[in-house]
Amino acid sequence: MRGGWYIYGHSDSQGTFVVAALEPLEAMQLVATQMTTGRQETQDYYVASKWQNLPQRRIEKTLVDNNNKVLAASERTAALRERRTRELWYLNDVALTIHTFGWRGGPRGNNPPLGLAPGHFSFGFAKVIRDEFTGHLRFDLVHRQVYAHNKEGIISGAIRWHAYVGSLKRGWMYTVPISEVMLRMPEFTVPYKLGDRTFDPLKTIEQELAFTCARYRTGPGNGASVVTPATSCVKDSCQSLFAAINRLDAEVLNDPAIRRWMQDNSQSFDAQRFQRLDTLLKDVLDRMLIPLGYVPKGWRGDREYLAAHRQGGLLGNTIEALRSWKTMLPRRAEMELAQVMARHGATFWDIKGAMLGGEVPGIVPIAPGTLL
Repeated sequence: MRGGWYIYGHSDSQGTFVVAALEPLEAMQLVATQMTTGRQETQDYYVASKWQNLPQRRIEKTLVDNNNKVLAASERTAALRERRTRELWYLNDVALTIHTFGWRGGPRGNNPPLGLAPGHFSFGFAKVIRDEFTGHLRFDLVHRQVYAHNKEGIISGAIRWHAYVGSLKRGWMYTVPISEVMLRMPEFTVPYKLGDRTFDPLKTIEQELAFTCARYRTGPGNGASVVTPATSCVKDSCQSLFAAINRLDAEVLNDPAIRRWMQDNSQSFDAQRFQRLDTLLKDVLDRMLIPLGYVPKGWRGDREYLAAHRQGGLLGNTIEALRSWKTMLPRRAEMELAQVMARHGATFWDIKGAMLGGEVPGIVPIAPGTLL
């Protein structure tokens, strides 16, 4: 990569520094290589164009300026991208991140059936920090990986970007198409203070993901976390989002004290922002998580079936998964959540790339696909 690399590792017993992971400097820098503008273009980007042309051996960073007017290509200069980035992203901002990857085909790869790569999905949290070496703003990204037991030895839980994507032992960026979507929306990503109550929607999501990851690490007492159509990285990440929304609804949105404060302070900035959050969360439920109004069995109660839902066999699990079909495949879940958030005014920072580090002969990156 032209911008250089961060190198992570440790010194061995002889004092030799052993490299364990790499991270391209430009991957997390807030310097966009392109931009989209306007609501319709944002929708078109996530529904159709994002995965059409995979950037190989380079990183493409798109400033998704969802709330701006549509601009001609000649107007989207580097100077404009820089200015709009400064206006939309600030030091210490925290974003919900949607992580997806595809797969690797070709003679040395493993071509998926019918050419459809299900890929992988996870949530994460990205904070805007000042780089200690360059002084420029960059993202510090930690994934919350809901990950079944696997031969690569990836453990479900909180994993920094370089340790997961850039690991020289198991990193995906060297062969597999990867994407990070940083989602910024003040109603969703900025903490609230309503009277004497404070709460942070992102912290609630993080706590639910931590619970899910812990269940995946232990295999819910059954010894193994397995993937089925009804239990997977994408299904159970989305289940954590569903659980977080239910918690916010029970503990905050329907709290009598908060409702009274809202009535007494209905014109305040936080009260109006809170009302928009309430509308947004209902839309996430109705349009993405439970589009048919059916709550999957594994999403009810204490979530006892996390990572080990074996009841009903393959057919039963498939039927159960189809009832919340928008969370069945990673690319579909990314697409649906981005669309809902965009309709409510979110902006995004979108990163994607494949074969970061150089060409690997015999490997062909395959974008994640979707059937529905």
